[in-house]
Amino acid sequence: MAMQVKNTTRTRHVQWAAAVLSLLVHLALAPNVGLGAGRANAMLCLAAYAALTMGGEAGVIMGFVAGLAYDLTTTGPIGLMALELTVASFVLGREVRNRLADDPPGSARAFLACACCVELAYAIGLLVSGSSAGIFELLVARLVPAVILDCVLFVPYLVVGSRGNRGGSAFSGGAGSSALGGKRLRG
Repeated sequence: MAMQVKNTTRTRHVQWAAAVLSLLVHLALAPNVGLGAGRANAMLCLAAYAALTMGGEAGVIMGFVAGLAYDLTTTGPIGLMALELTVASFVLGREVRNRLADDPPGSARAFLACACCVELAYAIGLLVSGSSAGIFELLVARLVPAVILDCVLFVPYLVVGSRGNRGGSAFSGGAGSSALGGKRLRG
């Protein structure tokens, strides 16, 4: 039997740090680093991370707040990314468990599918609102590079969140993490 300790204060501090770091990356790094017309979406990575580690209501709230932060700091339609990240967080976090620590490869595949859907829906929203030049630019120059950059940006979340596999996530302090850094105690 393993002794499980959940340090919620540490968990909250690390989650706040992840949110602040993601916002800084979104504001400072993402606009300046691109591939074609595509830019990385740090708020998508934060929302997916929250949904995959916390799930449930907390993941959905983080998705909405991250989407709203994205909308308020870019020139796209306000509310579009908030809606998309809320729905994506709901779908990714419906299991309400620390999926990132339990199944890192499955979480990476889920994030890839999520990134494709979110970026496609956002691109269609830009096309419908008249913000985008054309469908070719939308699909080739923006969508594919954005998904690639999103996946590259999600790698640190995946690595840190999956540390202590079979234990808890370094960020979540979830089930299975112990006072000894994720090592199980024999009882």
